[in-house]
Amino acid sequence: MTLTTRTVAIVGAAVLVAGCSSAKPAASSAPAGSASVSTSATTSSPSSGDASSSSASVSASASPSESASAATGGGDLASMKGQEVMNLVAKAVRAAGSGRAKGTMSTGLSGASGPVTLVFNGTTSQITLTYKGSTVDLISAPSGTYIKAPLALWTAQSVPAKLAKTIAGHWVMAPASAGAGDSTMTADGLAKEFENPTDGTVLDAVTTSTYAGKRVVVVKKSTGSFVDIATDGSNLPVYIENAGTDGGKLTFSDFGKTVTITIPTNAIDLSTLVPGN
Repeated sequence: MTLTTRTVAIVGAAVLVAGCSSAKPAASSAPAGSASVSTSATTSSPSSGDASSSSASVSASASPSESASAATGGGDLASMKGQEVMNLVAKAVRAAGSGRAKGTMSTGLSGASGPVTLVFNGTTSQITLTYKGSTVDLISAPSGTYIKAPLALWTAQSVPAKLAKTIAGHWVMAPASAGAGDSTMTADGLAKEFENPTDGTVLDAVTTSTYAGKRVVVVKKSTGSFVDIATDGSNLPVYIENAGTDGGKLTFSDFGKTVTITIPTNAIDLSTLVPGN
């Protein structure tokens, strides 16, 4: 299901905006913290070593018992129709409120390699990937979308040399035109996608299989994408595989456990570089 590429695609849009201007970037204070549900915010130093930015840590968790109680009642998943199962999965993900995933994504960035990691809560997510041996971080929050990338990525996208050196290794805030604030990979965004998929249709047939030695039910889509869902009563997704040009594979874990996402509060605002963005 097209869940793995939307947020990462923001990088391409943001670097395109940056590449359109050689103007000197103006530092601006992005909104502190985020207005996320069931979160607590505290001030701390940046986790990625960016000395120019202060940050706010956003944590969210749901107790395993809370998650399980909200997700039970699914009965025999294999006897249900596909969309009925996915509705239960959506309910379970919302109840968990947070989680992690690791796998591969089609980023559209030549030079990107290695695994992609994802942490998320109800309204905020952070994706980390590798670009030519260096780390790229993307945070999507209600306050906006933030990117921290190496010099190699900015220069490869034809960003002027002086500007690229200025923003390399620092947090920048993507302009609204680049999809700032995208929530696709948050708990709420995942749940919405499960309930109302944006690509293809969910097939009625539900099959059984195993993943990592555990029994799962498999829900497929008309696009060839599929989701493995736990049959332990949690109704949580275990594995997602996207088909086609938006191909990607993600294994989920740690649902309901506390995750911490550090939102930069003094990121360079890319919207100041090009009028109208």
